[in-house]
Amino acid sequence: MASPRRGATPKRPPRPKREWQAPALPPRPAWLNFGNLIGLAAIGLFVWGTVAGGRWLVEPTTLPVKKVRVEGDFRHLAAGELERAVDPFLPAGFFSLDVEAVQRAAETLPWVAGASVRRLWPDTVRIRVEEHQPLAQWGDDQVVSRRGVRFKPARVPPGLPRLDGQPGLERRMAERLGVMGAALRPLGVDIRQLTVDRRRAWRVALDNGVELMLGRREVEHRLRRFVQFYPGVLAAKAETIRTVDMRYPNGFAVGWKPQAGGGDHPTQRG
Repeated sequence: MASPRRGATPKRPPRPKREWQAPALPPRPAWLNFGNLIGLAAIGLFVWGTVAGGRWLVEPTTLPVKKVRVEGDFRHLAAGELERAVDPFLPAGFFSLDVEAVQRAAETLPWVAGASVRRLWPDTVRIRVEEHQPLAQWGDDQVVSRRGVRFKPARVPPGLPRLDGQPGLERRMAERLGVMGAALRPLGVDIRQLTVDRRRAWRVALDNGVELMLGRREVEHRLRRFVQFYPGVLAAKAETIRTVDMRYPNGFAVGWKPQAGGGDHPTQRG
């Protein structure tokens, strides 16, 4: 082999040819085919229609409330009072009506013990109302219901017995009024006023003018003793009796009215 001449530039080997390829595009997702695009469009239209339809339904003018059905046994509540209380909420429309707000508005009325509100398709609202059942007058201008709830109506019904006591005793006094009234009824007398003073002593004023002093302890037992003695000992003199003090352990003391004279006379009875 001949050696290259001195000073001559050596020949470079030929450069190999290279094939250049553009980066491969990612494969098209399966959901981008034409059929799936149509499905997605349909779903979008459905969602849009649902939202638009929902907004249309809650518009007050779409389904207005046309009827209000009121149910309940009303003896003291005037229909106009209930109408004025709930009417501001009715223009909201059938679907957007706040039934809880209507219920609260009805229950703010003094004579309403409870209320329930329900929509009736397509344009009616039913309001069912339970009235307080008055048991007694409390103080000068309030009423206690048969459940022992105190409330203040615009007018106290006439003819109710009266309760006078400390706030918080309403339920207990209502219960005792019922028990005492039932015990005294066979004697032909009713309770006109039941009082519990600050010392928690009980007094009962009867409709025949007699006042019972029962004290703080053994109240029911002392009342039973009065019921036992009244027919044979006190009934004939009831018009002249002012008080009967049942706090004596074995009897009672009678206080006479001024015109009868005689003052208080303890009477020991076993």
